[in-house]
Amino acid sequence: MITLPRLAGRIFGTPLAIEQSKLAAIVAAVGPRLQGMPMADMGGGADRSESCYQVTADGIAVIGIQGTLVSKTSGMDALSGLRSYADVRADFQRALADGRVRAILLDLDSPGGEVQGMFDLADEMYAARGTKPTCAFASQACSAAYLLASTADYVVAPRDAWTGSVGIIAMQLDESGADEMAGLKYTAVYAGARKNDGNPHEPLSPEALGWLRATVDKMYGMFTAAVARNRGIPAAAIQKMESAVYVGSDGLAPGLVDEVGTFEAALALLGSTTQAGHTRMVKGRVHEALLASAQQPEAPAALPILESSAASAARMEEAMEGTTGAAEATVPTAAEIEARVELARAAGYAEAQQIADLCAIAGSPARTVEFIGAKKSAADVKATLLQERVKANAGISSKTGAPAELQTGVMPGTDATAGESHGKAKPWSQVLEAVGLKKKGVV
Repeated sequence: MITLPRLAGRIFGTPLAIEQSKLAAIVAAVGPRLQGMPMADMGGGADRSESCYQVTADGIAVIGIQGTLVSKTSGMDALSGLRSYADVRADFQRALADGRVRAILLDLDSPGGEVQGMFDLADEMYAARGTKPTCAFASQACSAAYLLASTADYVVAPRDAWTGSVGIIAMQLDESGADEMAGLKYTAVYAGARKNDGNPHEPLSPEALGWLRATVDKMYGMFTAAVARNRGIPAAAIQKMESAVYVGSDGLAPGLVDEVGTFEAALALLGSTTQAGHTRMVKGRVHEALLASAQQPEAPAALPILESSAASAARMEEAMEGTTGAAEATVPTAAEIEARVELARAAGYAEAQQIADLCAIAGSPARTVEFIGAKKSAADVKATLLQERVKANAGISSKTGAPAELQTGVMPGTDATAGESHGKAKPWSQVLEAVGLKKKGVV
């Protein structure tokens, strides 16, 4: 017989965004007590009204997000180490309004927790981007805790961190067998066929199981979509992670973590950001890239620099501004091209990826930087690439009298601005399909 129905209702029969091993530990710890074993005095049950963040000498507010996350705390917080979304929201809003605070560090050590309340809080924190720089230090940020971490501009994790577990889980407790052994029989009288769904004193009905499954799926879709938005990762890629937990640097490749480092390193990154006058953190894998961007105030503060050295960051800044210096004569690397595309997409240039794909198919991926720097539309790029290829083949076709469309190979390296071969030759049919034209329409 359950003697703590409110606690049981928060654990069983409801979707949770929590790492599975922590859920198992909670069930093991409180299960006997749910059956009537005595519990220690749990104290009061109200959410606190005072902020608990600390402000460093550099003006960085450190907001602790530790323990299991719940919508609101109760007397169980003293016993189980709960942290409520209401408290996190209060601290975060106070830090935004606090004149002493120049930046915010979310110090996370949590396996996640309840679904209820996490989406609204994450939306509020995400909407605050650009107000003050934010960084998440994720010693453990799983499930709901990772959703909160993902709202920050930048995620730093120590080498033994646990991040991820982006998924939803629900458990149902069936006590009917224990009731029978105890000589107990419960009879539910109700109106409405679904009113008794989830009754722990009866086996779960197929309809109740179907509802629980559908609810978990719905929450999972909302969860993966929110993380995808926050991190700039396709929702399909988040779902392919299958709610896995990543340790330390393993979180870099899937895009859940931006850098592996210490708590002090996270503070230093935020300090450098505020000293540079940025209201968003500049993304980069090393601190020196951030320092390099701080020396170039004309660089957009909110755009990520996906490079691993100060020299690479400087080259990318020159490409962004369309300069004609020595760096422009250097053929950009694949990493630099990818970084330029990400910079443009972050700035709202929605066609950047399409332009990169067109250049790659045409055998001149290096021209991606040129076209994006000139703010060309995808339609303009299609027309330019097609015209240039027709002109390049015109000399051959003029000698034979054959139409240019019969030159069926796109030769790599024919782009005079590139200086060398940058792609694999593609058949005309692929190029024409890529630019949205059919062969019979080319003259």
